[in-house]
Amino acid sequence: GVSSTFPQYHIQKVASRKSRSKRKRMANNTKYQAFEAAYHQQQQEALPCRDCNNNNSSGYVYEGSSPVPQAPAQAPHLVSSAFRGSRSSSSCSNSTNSSSSSSSSSSSSSSSSSSSSLSGGFQCSSKDYALEGMSPANRDACVLIMSLGFLALPFLPASNLLFYVGFVVAERLLYLPSMGFCLLVGYGVSKLMACNQRTRNTLLLSFSVLLAAMSLRTLRRNADWRDEESLYRSAIAINPPKALGNLGSVLSSQGRYEEAKQVLQEAIRFRPNMADVHFNLGILHQNQQVYPAAVECFQRAIKFRPNLAVAYLNLGISFIALGKRQQAIEILQAGSNLDGASVRDRTAHDQARSSAYLQLGALYAEQGKLQRALAIYREALSSLPGLPQQREVLYQRIGDVLGRLQQWDEAERHHRAALELQPNQVAAHLSYGITLARNSSRASEAEMWFKRALKLAPDQASVYHHYAEFLSLQSRHHESAIYHRRAAELAPNDYALVVAAATAMRLLDRKVDAEMWYRKAVALRPDDAHAHTNLGAILHLLGRTNHAAASYKAALRLQPGDAITLGNLAKLGVTNV
Repeated sequence: GVSSTFPQYHIQKVASRKSRSKRKRMANNTKYQAFEAAYHQQQQEALPCRDCNNNNSSGYVYEGSSPVPQAPAQAPHLVSSAFRGSRSSSSCSNSTNSSSSSSSSSSSSSSSSSSSSLSGGFQCSSKDYALEGMSPANRDACVLIMSLGFLALPFLPASNLLFYVGFVVAERLLYLPSMGFCLLVGYGVSKLMACNQRTRNTLLLSFSVLLAAMSLRTLRRNADWRDEESLYRSAIAINPPKALGNLGSVLSSQGRYEEAKQVLQEAIRFRPNMADVHFNLGILHQNQQVYPAAVECFQRAIKFRPNLAVAYLNLGISFIALGKRQQAIEILQAGSNLDGASVRDRTAHDQARSSAYLQLGALYAEQGKLQRALAIYREALSSLPGLPQQREVLYQRIGDVLGRLQQWDEAERHHRAALELQPNQVAAHLSYGITLARNSSRASEAEMWFKRALKLAPDQASVYHHYAEFLSLQSRHHESAIYHRRAAELAPNDYALVVAAATAMRLLDRKVDAEMWYRKAVALRPDDAHAHTNLGAILHLLGRTNHAAASYKAALRLQPGDAITLGNLAKLGVTNV
């Protein structure tokens, strides 16, 4: 009897365990289905969850401003239970009809309770956001206003409305606007991410491709910013006239004059009425001492911009270099009288006018018209009161002219006024010393100011030159030669200083040293007849007659019929030239 009943008991026990396990799995599955049903119901109703905080353990839901007590959320527990049930077995859906009906009823009841628990669990406080109490529409409006503000406001300083800037669009102005652009992109992407899964995938793929393309373009653009030349070359395709004009200025500053000339001429072919480009081309010709071409360029610049004062100034300088002093006086007078009412950069305009006054006054002083020069300088002082540095130079010039007129007290007063404006200005010390040197009774004071200038600028060639000239006037020729040589050593490409050093050596009867400096002068200006004549004269004194004759003949080829050169050749016994 025992052997016949034991298997039956064992079979019943196993069946009972299986039944409990199955019921547990069905209950977990029911809870999961209830959670899923509640979630889908919430999605269909599309109730906005304004400010979510799943960590709200206080059990309150904030509606408006009054806290309402509510049971803590159970949704996380439902999820964990469902996952445990699904891991235990994969046959949760295989149930009998009776169990299905019972689970259906329990699912219905659990669904409502889970729904309330879910909504309670996903309610949250609006204080977690900076835009507290704002509707979604208002938040969107704030984001759009901020983005558009970043896009538009940084362009105001460059719009030429507040002050003159002068460029079309500068890339550095895009840094702050790019923040607004990025905000707009992020805002748009967040809106599009609310679409279905397929649209989101397409959006993410497109955005990734766009981001990669823009990153590669940024790396390529970084290479354009390597230096000014590469930057302007990259802009030729966008704005050829402006880019070529700026590129020409860069090449000219690097000493690549022929390339700069070609680039500027190409810019003029794109836009013939650009006064700045004509002016820059004129400066290029002027630096190369091609003064006729420079005159034409400056005249075209004035034609296209009649109030360009700096063009008048440089045109007058070119006329002076060509020996056309009357034309220089006329153009400098016109430039100094420009009113500048419609100019964009008034400071640069006034500085150019002041320089025109200075050039005009120097021209009159060179011609010995000291009273006229004095009137020009005083007119400049009265018409340009807002330029302290220019006023200092004008005080110097007035002091120089008054010193030449031997009005010592007035001259000294203006020099001291210049020193008050610029106490460490080397030119003011030199000018004061030169004026005092004209008064033989104050030579010691003059030397003191020259020495002060030497202390301020120990490496400035002009300081040594002026001090050497002062020493020469005092018949201190040995000291003068030392300072003349030092000036020429500091500025070996300055023709006037090299000739002054050669002359000082000749006066000391140091003919070999004088020959060396005269040869340097010929090398600096091979087309200057006087340089060849001076070299021939020192060779003549050295007894090297054949070389002297060759230098005289070279001078006559450059300046035929020169009386001094012909006389020196006759002394050598050369009559056939």
